[in-house]
Amino acid sequence: MENKISFVDKVELVSLKERLNDLNYFVVTVPGKKVRTFRQYLNFMGKKFKMPDYAGFAAYSDWMTDLSWIPNQKIAVIINMIFS
Repeated sequence: MENKISFVDKVELVSLKERLNDLNYFVVTVPGKKVRTFRQYLNFMGKKFKMPDYAGFAAYSDWMTDLSWIPNQKIAVIINMIFS
């Protein structure tokens, strides 16, 4: 497993999403403009990953280290901080 953090600009973001989809990644894009609090983040991620329970950090953490119900073997989380 390879974890990687990358910073890309607006143009590169479009290309990155296309490449990830072509490589059969499960892609979740967090809209940084709308998800501003930890509670909003937990709710957003819980819904996108279809977690049975994400009421608090412990539940969220347990589910995020499992993800066995996600059919894709590769997962990408993009946090979009481009506000314009």
